[in-house]
Amino acid sequence: MIFMSVLSKILPIIFLLCIGVLLKRSAFISESTVFEIKKLIINISLPALLFFSFLNTDFHPEYLILIVVIFIVNICMLFIGIFFKSTIKGTNIYFPLLFTGFEMGMLGFSFYGSVFGVENISYIGVLDLGQELFVWFILSSILLSYQKGRSASLSSSLKSFISSPVILSITCGVVLNIVGLKALIQENTAFSSITTTLTLLSQLTIPLILLVIGYQLNFRFSKMRLPLITISIRLVFLMLIAIGIDFFIIKKLLHLSREFSIALYTMFILPPPFIIPLYMTDEETSLHEYVGNTLSVATIITIIGFVLIVFVSSIV
Repeated sequence: MIFMSVLSKILPIIFLLCIGVLLKRSAFISESTVFEIKKLIINISLPALLFFSFLNTDFHPEYLILIVVIFIVNICMLFIGIFFKSTIKGTNIYFPLLFTGFEMGMLGFSFYGSVFGVENISYIGVLDLGQELFVWFILSSILLSYQKGRSASLSSSLKSFISSPVILSITCGVVLNIVGLKALIQENTAFSSITTTLTLLSQLTIPLILLVIGYQLNFRFSKMRLPLITISIRLVFLMLIAIGIDFFIIKKLLHLSREFSIALYTMFILPPPFIIPLYMTDEETSLHEYVGNTLSVATIITIIGFVLIVFVSSIV
């Protein structure tokens, strides 16, 4: 019965990913169409989903500790990547960057929400705030510095952070929740049409994301050694760190619910951020191949890992 219960939650994810793969192989839609769909997700449907999730979340001061902890974990993973870059032959400048960060927008929210319910996305959303700070202020600055000596100033990083649709939607949801306007928004007739529209948009998020991920799965088997090494080392360290955070911080220090534990492990099996290739120049062909292979391998491992998380959470 437990196996069938888990299967019923996971199969829709697998089916949607497979449909995405078929859409690519049949050339039913083009890469440019997928790019436009991603813009729709990141700028409209995902923010709508996160807005409602945080609008309905009960906030506690201890959440700030989790946000800081996740930010520190990302910093530590970056230095771990730098260490292994100096010890493993054949690495490149992007090797350490693939040790840190998590692809929340296109994978974390969709996987967690599809199985544990969109109403519970705020659990993993709280954790995401820490890594969003890292991505916009640290990771993006490093990536920009690789582009012919460019660098990001603090003001430009701050502007990118606060103008992110994901951050804006979370902020709006949190603020309206804290100031007590939640009931007004949900019950007032004047706002009903707006909230209904946002609800309909949010419902597009998970299926569209999974279709896009399936479409973008891409393996080049000629050079898989370094991607496999990268993801293997990354996962070993992240799982050890996750066990420590879960036991000592989530359970012993903060006494938070098991939903946070599930969200933590879900986040830590995710691939590195998919924005990394967007900062790479067209001349970096071999590096594009390495980063693309690494992200694809990590995505497959994430699917397998998430199945295990769902199974364990169902029996524990």
